[in-house]
Amino acid sequence: MQSSKKLKKTMNSYEYKQKMSLANSGEKNGMYGKHHSEKAKRKISKAHKGKKLTKETKQKIHNYFLGKKRCKICKTFLDKNKINEHILKEHKSSSVKFIEKKL
Repeated sequence: MQSSKKLKKTMNSYEYKQKMSLANSGEKNGMYGKHHSEKAKRKISKAHKGKKLTKETKQKIHNYFLGKKRCKICKTFLDKNKINEHILKEHKSSSVKFIEKKL
């Protein structure tokens, strides 16, 4: 039987993480092809409301977006409304329509 320290070290190794990633990717993943219900989405949303991000987390988000190119619509919308950039990460047709209504 392995000691807990040795087990933790094994579970944090790069090889172990790669192996688990492959074992749970694609069709082998329990959520593959499934979608959250509207009720589940509301519960998740409610659980995240009011959470404060640490300065470190804010800095990581800031660093991630540094140098990212944005389309003209996104720039205009972000400048006018000062909303979170992650909303516009992917341009779905509904997002673009929403943006155009606001402009």
